[in-house]
Amino acid sequence: MSWGQLRVWNDDVIQAGTGFPRHPHRDMEIITYVREGAITHEDSLGNRGRTEAGDVQVMSAGTGVAHSEYNLESKETRIFQIWIMPDEVGAPPSWGA
Repeated sequence: MSWGQLRVWNDDVIQAGTGFPRHPHRDMEIITYVREGAITHEDSLGNRGRTEAGDVQVMSAGTGVAHSEYNLESKETRIFQIWIMPDEVGAPPSWGA
């Protein structure tokens, strides 16, 4: 199910010390805007980074990537996460913040 190229629009609240364990994605553009707090990303490409309130991170899943995202902060984190289907599939995966 999708709406055009838009696959998902999540409004997530991630409690302190919790998050999303490692899981795979393929052929999806995933944009995360941190509204409050911060999240820490780690993936199978060796990327690791912390994205704070007001910042954006983008993961292009391409041919496949596994990642985790955790709130390692002492307070809750609020994010918008948007998944968009790419125009072309099979691109190399990447991540940046």
